[in-house]
Amino acid sequence: MDTYFSKKNTGGSYASKGFEYQDYCCLSTVFMNLSENDFKSVSVETINDFTIMFETYEVCVQVKRQHINISYAKTLLEGIEIKKDKMYEIIGTSISEDLRNLMTNIMWLKNIKNSSRNDSEKIDAEESLKKILEKQKLEKYYEKLLITSFAPIPEDMAPMALYANYSYWLDTNSYSCNKEDLLNNMLLKISKMRSDRAYLNKEDLEATINQYRIETAVTKVLDEFYDRKFKTPSEILKILGGDKEEILKKLEVHIIEADKYIKSKDFSKALKIYSSLAVLYQEEAVLINCAMLYEVLDNYSEAISYCNKILQLNPRSYEAYFILGTSSGQLNQIDNALEYLNKAKELKETAEIYYNLGFIYYLRKDNDKAYSCYRKCLELDDTFADAHLNISDFTEKENAIFHLDRAIELNSHMYQAYGKKGELLRDIGLHNHAIRYFKKCLDYDKTNFQALKGISLCLLDLGKPEEAAIYFADWISEYKEQLLPSKMNNGQSNMIVDITWHRTRFLHYKKIDENIIRVDMPYGSVEINISEGKCFIFIGCLMNLDKSEAVLPIVGKLYENEKEFLKCVTSIKNNSILPNDNATMAKSIKVLVREYNDRIFISIDVGNYQMSGFTDMISDGYRNFLNGYNSKKEIGVLISCLDSKKDFLIEGIINVTLEKFEEEPLKKLKNDITKEMLNKAMESDSNN
Repeated sequence: MDTYFSKKNTGGSYASKGFEYQDYCCLSTVFMNLSENDFKSVSVETINDFTIMFETYEVCVQVKRQHINISYAKTLLEGIEIKKDKMYEIIGTSISEDLRNLMTNIMWLKNIKNSSRNDSEKIDAEESLKKILEKQKLEKYYEKLLITSFAPIPEDMAPMALYANYSYWLDTNSYSCNKEDLLNNMLLKISKMRSDRAYLNKEDLEATINQYRIETAVTKVLDEFYDRKFKTPSEILKILGGDKEEILKKLEVHIIEADKYIKSKDFSKALKIYSSLAVLYQEEAVLINCAMLYEVLDNYSEAISYCNKILQLNPRSYEAYFILGTSSGQLNQIDNALEYLNKAKELKETAEIYYNLGFIYYLRKDNDKAYSCYRKCLELDDTFADAHLNISDFTEKENAIFHLDRAIELNSHMYQAYGKKGELLRDIGLHNHAIRYFKKCLDYDKTNFQALKGISLCLLDLGKPEEAAIYFADWISEYKEQLLPSKMNNGQSNMIVDITWHRTRFLHYKKIDENIIRVDMPYGSVEINISEGKCFIFIGCLMNLDKSEAVLPIVGKLYENEKEFLKCVTSIKNNSILPNDNATMAKSIKVLVREYNDRIFISIDVGNYQMSGFTDMISDGYRNFLNGYNSKKEIGVLISCLDSKKDFLIEGIINVTLEKFEEEPLKKLKNDITKEMLNKAMESDSNN
C-alpha cells in the first residue's frame, strides 16, 4: 500500500510540500543568465516549457522528467522548428552516454567554426560530424542539433542545482539577504506563472530580489520577539509603539499576512510570523497554525510540542489531536497515533480522520477495520483519491476496479492506481489489458517494482519469453539488492513464487556472476546481462552499391564498447554447435522478428545465449529487411562495435520466425473492464 499519514492528498496535515521539478529547472536557469547584460525576461508557456529571452535571441527550454537517449532525442528533435534567432535546450533527469558524446562533438564543431581556423579545416570538421550523425541515423537533424542542447539535471539533485546557481549569483553580486525567504518567494512566482502563462522581465526579478536586501521593520520586530530579546511589557510597547489596542490591530495584520503565505504555500515565512506571535500571544488559533506548519515542514517533534501546549489551553481541541496523530504516525509511533486520532474522531468525524485511521489499521494488519475506515472516509468525501486507491486492497475485484478507476479519474498521474489495476488484471489472466496498465504506471514511475515484475510475468504467460527477458533485466538491475543480493554466491539459485487466481508458478533463476543471471523460463533457460554497456538492436538489409538490390537482410546488435562487443562474440561462439566454423554456426541460431503497431521486437537466440530488444519505430530498414528475406529466405546476424569499427557476421541463417501483432491502445481509463469480462476471466482455466 503506497500512502502516508495525511489530511488529503498531502504529505502533511494541511497542505502539499515541495515544488515541481520544472520550477527548480526554470529558476536555476534564470539565475544562470540573470547577470548577462542582454538578458531580458523569462516566460512560462506551458507546464513543461519556459523561454529565456535575450536582446537578439531567445532560448526555448523543454523540461522532461525522464532519461533522454538518442532514440528519445530524435522524437524531441522532430518537434523543433528552425527559426531565426531561436535556440533550444532540453533538460532531462539524465542523458545517455552516446547523446552526451554527441553534444561534445557538436560543441567541438561550433568552437572550430567560431575560431580563426581556415575554411578547409572548418569543412573537414563539419564533414566529420556528419559522418558521426549518419552512423546514428541523425543526419537529417543536423541543422536542428546545431541549435539544440541537452542538459541533465537529476530530479533529486534539482533543488541543490538551483541553490548552487542561486547562491553563486548572490555572492557574485554581493547581495546580503534572507536566502531562504527570497528563494521561496521566487519559486512561488515561477509556480504561479505556470498556470498563468506569464512572464517576468529583468526589472521585475531585480525588484523582487531588492525587497529582501534589507529586512523590513515588521520582520525585524518579529525576529526580536522570536529570539526573546525583550522581557518586559514596557519594552515591547516601546518597540511596537502605541497602546494595547493598537498592538492587537498590528497582530491581526500579521495573522492575515501569515494566512496569505499559507494559501500560497510559502510555509517557512508563515511559520516565522506565527511562531513569533506565539511567544507573546498564547492563543489556540496561533498555536494550531504553528503545529500545522511544523508538521508540513517535517518537524514532527516540534509539531507535537505545540499540540501539547494547545491541549493545556483546550483539552478538547480536534486539531491538536489530529496533528498529534499524524505526526506520531510519521514518527512510526503507531499506538500513539491510533490513540490521538480516535480522540480526534470523538470530537469531530471527518474524512481525513477516517483515512488516517484506515492506514493505521492497515499497518496493524487489521484489514476489517481498515476497510471500514476507508469506506467511512469515502462516505464523507468521495473525492479522496488516496482512499479509493487504498480501499481497493480490501474488497472484491469488481469493486476494487471501480475504486481504482475512480482514483485515476480524480488523479490521472496516480501511478500506484495503474500498477494495482494492472496486477489485479494479471491475477485473473487478462494479460494484454494488464500490460497496458503496467506501461501506463511506468510512464509516471519508470522503475516501478510492481509494473516491471508484472510486465515480465504477463509476457511469459502470453508465450513471449524473449520480451519478458528485457523487463526481467530491468527489474533485476533496478532492484538488484532485493533480487540478487551481494551475499548470494555465484552459482547459487533463487526462486520467484507467483500465485495468481488460476495457478501457482515457481520461476527459478541462477546467479552466474555479478552481471549475468540465468532464468529458467517455460520455453528454456535464458541468460540475461543486467549491466550491459551501451548497445542497441537493429534490423535492415545490406544493399549493393547503387542501393538497387538487396544483398543480405540482417538483424544484429551494435555496441559502443569493444569489451562488450568481444564478450558478445565469445558468447555466440561458446553457445554454437560448431563455434569455430562460421559457415555452420548459423544452424545454432534462431531469430524472431515480431512486428507491433509502432515498433519491432527482435530476438536472436544461440543456445542459452540471447540478444533481444525493441527498435523505436517501423522504418525503411525493416521494410528492406522484409523484401530481402522474402526474396532470399535467409538472413545474416551482424555484431558491430562503434569504437573499434569491428564486425562479426554470420550468414545463412534460415531459422527465422516473423510475427505480427495488432495492439489495441489504452483509449480510456474508466469502465474498460466489464463485469462479464471479469467473470469470464475468473471462471476460465486458461490465460487470455
